[in-house]
Amino acid sequence: MKRTKLILGYLALLLMTSCEDRSQEKISNEERVSVLGEKIGIQFPQNATLLNEIADSNRLETHTHYAWGLKSTKAFEIPERDEDFSDFPVETAVPFVEMISGGIRIDKPTTAVSGHWLNDGYEYRFVLVRAVDAEYLAIEQYRQ
Repeated sequence: MKRTKLILGYLALLLMTSCEDRSQEKISNEERVSVLGEKIGIQFPQNATLLNEIADSNRLETHTHYAWGLKSTKAFEIPERDEDFSDFPVETAVPFVEMISGGIRIDKPTTAVSGHWLNDGYEYRFVLVRAVDAEYLAIEQYRQ
């Protein structure tokens, strides 16, 4: 009897997860990048790819941390308002950007910079890694 309930519970869980709304999957990368850019106050290059998106809430849901990892073969243009840019050690930046970007591998990194900007009540901190073939950008959002 217990085994039957366990199997039925498992099947119900499978059914619920297979029927969840997957409309997010239908949105193209271009649309997702555009919406993200509007939200955080930055215009991304047209060929930018959203590699990963992280939303992490604490138990009380009073604070939510968002992070995004992007890649582009064209240069990212970081907003020039409220900036605080500085060189960042490549050996520290690469593992961080790879983690935020969902575990991708950055080959032949050359330089890295970090900084922040403010937009619509939020602070956005970024680490940008320039590599031979592309640029990789990790952005984190914090409430001011």
